Amino acid sequence: MGSSASLAKAFKINSGGYNTYEQFISAVRDAKIECARFVVAVDFSRSNISRGQKDPKRGASLHSSKDIYGNVIPNDYRYALEKLIEVIQLFDSETEIKFLTFGMKKKLTAEQISVDDLVKHYDVMTAEFFSRIEANAEAESSTIAPVIYETIKDTVKNKDYQILIILTDGDLTDIGRDAQAIIDASNFSISIIALGIGIGPFTSYSEFDNVLFQRRFDNFNFVNLSELLRTKERADEPPLNARDFARIILSECPAQYRDIRELNIV
Repeated sequence: MGSSASLAKAFKINSGGYNTYEQFISAVRDAKIECARFVVAVDFSRSNISRGQKDPKRGASLHSSKDIYGNVIPNDYRYALEKLIEVIQLFDSETEIKFLTFGMKKKLTAEQISVDDLVKHYDVMTAEFFSRIEANAEAESSTIAPVIYETIKDTVKNKDYQILIILTDGDLTDIGRDAQAIIDASNFSISIIALGIGIGPFTSYSEFDNVLFQRRFDNFNFVNLSELLRTKERADEPPLNARDFARIILSECPAQYRDIRELNIV
């Protein structure tokens, strides 16, 4: 096996980044992305409570829409899903997507749902999350490996390009397992996007984005969504529309798909 330095030279990190939606769409066409299946995974691990409580502007779970005083507060999970409905409808003619949840039960939950029901289904799972917390039910350790391997399984079955979007608070308890899952996924036509919810820290996700040179191609992109939204709020800028949201979170997909084609993965 070569040294880390030689691996780094052979491995190309995608920078992505487009100033306009039109530039992004042009890149999608140039990469010959004709269709994609979307998979959405939501983190329901117990750490969403502790990390939300550490946020001075929240003081409550990241899955809550109210603070401890009953005041309405932004729920970035819900916001992201609302935007994803629009984004998926822009790019995918399919009426169904795969919706995964992890961290709440001993076993990963996976369901095919209508894209229009994405937020509604999230609300149902959120209610179950709080019920389990109140009952002091044991929550699974935070790991994204199961959702990645579930997506690999679907890719093998369907032979399609898959875009896995993971919404997470950033807490990971088995970094080695998660890193290996990302490496394994680089053998398949999958783009993985992690959206950071809350104040983090997101150190592991940033490292996944910029290292892991054992991968066949740069298949992972991390976007600190909550920080992006806070920055826009501080600058008194208008909220993201669906096109801007797509341009930002899917920015590396064209380069990733070109790599997939060049490597004859698809």
